[in-house]
Amino acid sequence: MRTVSEFDSLAVFELKGGFIMERMVMVKNMIESQLSIPFGMVKYRWLKRGQVVPMPFEALQQLLWNEGVKLMFTNGMLYIDSMQDKKDLGLESADATEPELLIALNEQQIEEMLKTLPIDVFKKKLSTLPDAQIDNLIDYAIEKNIIDYNKCAVLKEVTGRDIMAAIQRKADIEAEEKREKEKRMSEGRRI
Repeated sequence: MRTVSEFDSLAVFELKGGFIMERMVMVKNMIESQLSIPFGMVKYRWLKRGQVVPMPFEALQQLLWNEGVKLMFTNGMLYIDSMQDKKDLGLESADATEPELLIALNEQQIEEMLKTLPIDVFKKKLSTLPDAQIDNLIDYAIEKNIIDYNKCAVLKEVTGRDIMAAIQRKADIEAEEKREKEKRMSEGRRI
């Protein structure tokens, strides 16, 4: 089985001595986990968040009939930047100009949501996000130590994840690691 990962957006396939160009859709991993989708003799694999893998349009069109693959897109695990590709695949309505069904936040939008949006706008926007994007929002808040009590409370209510407790646990772990390192250094051991 051949594995497809990052390469050019145009694939060239040999066909009876000639070559044909196939329409490729650039599919991006939006979560911190590895993902893979088998299709015939090919396995499409994303190894990290942000990785883009080109997939033939026709293959993706067939794969979207599989409920599990479709959920990867609707839950925000996989994302397609091209609005035209999303429309052609039926992932967005034909008359949409902005993403309505598949929404992916970039780092700047996540930071804006967590730091500057008023709480009522935050709640409204949060209600439109897929689960994977809400998880990305929480992970970013924990990673960057962003604490807004009201927004943390809303996110805890929606997901059950306590951002403030996670940030405290992270700080405790870092402090313990620092103490251990200092202890090893004072004992003359190599790190």
